[in-house]
Amino acid sequence: MVQDATGRQPLVGRDGSDPAGYFRIATPGLLIIGYRSNPSAIEQTADKFNQYLKEEGLEGIAALRAQRNQTGAKARELFARCARSLLVSGPPSQGTGRSVRSASRSELVAERNPYALNAGQEMPVRLIYENRPLERCSPSSR
Repeated sequence: MVQDATGRQPLVGRDGSDPAGYFRIATPGLLIIGYRSNPSAIEQTADKFNQYLKEEGLEGIAALRAQRNQTGAKARELFARCARSLLVSGPPSQGTGRSVRSASRSELVAERNPYALNAGQEMPVRLIYENRPLERCSPSSR
């Protein structure tokens, strides 16, 4: 999908081709290019899944599995891969506003145009999950 100030449109392409897709830029400004794969299902052994939870700092999930007597059970997961790029067409100052939402379940939304920032300036972003901003947190609060 490609989204600009005029709206959202599908990204045209063919599976397995190179390049995977293409589009024409109609108006200058910020653009979002998004990708979402088809869902994939996996199954992991209990040991492998418990190790994954530990490595990823997901102690809450491990505790929930223990509470439900599922620590020794296989884990099944349905997942999709997502990616998003924010591009600019025209001069960097074009589209000085923030990026628009791409309607993904979770995403980072740039509060300022990153192409209009000077070296050393911070780029504020907002983390959205299920259409609601998540609380601010610092690295020390993880």
